[in-house]
Amino acid sequence: MFNLFKVHIYVGAFFIPVILMFLITGGLYTVGVKGDYQTQKFEIPLTSPLGPDLNYLEGFVKTLLLEKKFPVPSGNLSIKKAGTSWELEWTGARFEVVLAPTLDPNLAVLTLKKTTPHRFFVQLHKAKGGWAFKGLAVLFSLALLTLATTGLLQVSRMPRYKTSAQLILGAGFILFCIIALLS
Repeated sequence: MFNLFKVHIYVGAFFIPVILMFLITGGLYTVGVKGDYQTQKFEIPLTSPLGPDLNYLEGFVKTLLLEKKFPVPSGNLSIKKAGTSWELEWTGARFEVVLAPTLDPNLAVLTLKKTTPHRFFVQLHKAKGGWAFKGLAVLFSLALLTLATTGLLQVSRMPRYKTSAQLILGAGFILFCIIALLS
């Protein structure tokens, strides 16, 4: 027989480590505690000026990372506007890379950033990890939906708590809407 209580308990217990990670990193991030990086900068001599060509820059940066014995970041690669110029940013959970041209067309700056332990978990929270953690995060979102649904279904079967749970649920929705509108 399908038992809501068991589903609720087992799903909750299984996802406690993920819950704690998202809870701690999200709470601290909200108050400005984001973690740090250990940063190294390198001047890169160029034979010709770099342009904001993502395909070319990806190969160029991979070669530089190999030379510096630095791993390829696990996240996304993008070109961002930086003042009147551009910079390539490659994010990841453990490492980030920034390549930026300089005023000298024959010189670029490569910045290698290794995350501290707290920043590593912040990066995972921000979906900058690899495919495995992104998959776990999707499962976690389904787990939260399951926990909320099974919790509500359980309380709806308990006459003693049903009315107060409905009132609290309504108050939660109203408070959420008010705060969202004020933000």
